[in-house]
Amino acid sequence: MEEKVIFSNGEYEVNGILCIPDEVIGGVVLLHGTGSDKNEAGNAYWMLADRLARTYHIASIRIDFAGYGESSVDMLKFDYQHAIKDALSAKEYLLKRIGDALPCAILGWSQGGTDAMLASEAFQAVALWAGAMDLKSMLNEMIQRDGYMELPLDFRSPVHFSKQWVDDVMHVDVLKQFSQYQGPVLAIAGEKDDVVPSSVAYDIIRVSRHDKSCVHVIDGMDHTFNVFTEKDYHSLAKAIDLTGTFLEDVFTSH
Repeated sequence: MEEKVIFSNGEYEVNGILCIPDEVIGGVVLLHGTGSDKNEAGNAYWMLADRLARTYHIASIRIDFAGYGESSVDMLKFDYQHAIKDALSAKEYLLKRIGDALPCAILGWSQGGTDAMLASEAFQAVALWAGAMDLKSMLNEMIQRDGYMELPLDFRSPVHFSKQWVDDVMHVDVLKQFSQYQGPVLAIAGEKDDVVPSSVAYDIIRVSRHDKSCVHVIDGMDHTFNVFTEKDYHSLAKAIDLTGTFLEDVFTSH
């Protein structure tokens, strides 16, 4: 059901993984968060893709942003515009494989949610997992280097951000742009998330114009959906099924 792929965004190659069931009602592009990769924390996106395919007949493509995972591109290429370009190219590639007439959604986790909101116009639905609308707080944790900013992380080597990314964070009003989006939005948050507070999900949904838009706050769940603390992954499983049900409803009424 899964296949590693490489495709071009018109500027450089993007690495991804396709997951396509035999019967498909739509597709979704999955965007990872800061310092992560296409499989996400605890392989959560692998589990998400598998269940979306097997239970909900939804195909997916999950990608590595520039400099992450299997990407051979310089990490300093990663900024808002390149993230949007990657997402749109992933959508185009996915639809070529499953059928151009099928609906396609976008899902982003944490900073991936920021990128998903910025790319939302091209998609029939948006799902956000602890989606961040303002990344300015990250700047306080960064170290100035020669020509770039460095963010130390406790779970991997430091990651680097370009001046363009910093300018994007400082000057792009993500929520204002996203308020123009017309499609349905799902925002899932953790009650114990101390990185992106659950209140952010409500702020995002308040600007939505669609009657199917909704918030789900999962009790006791942290920013990584408890993938490192729950052996049975029950918080992640709940988030996955909320996502699958939401997308299935959107796609079958499309």
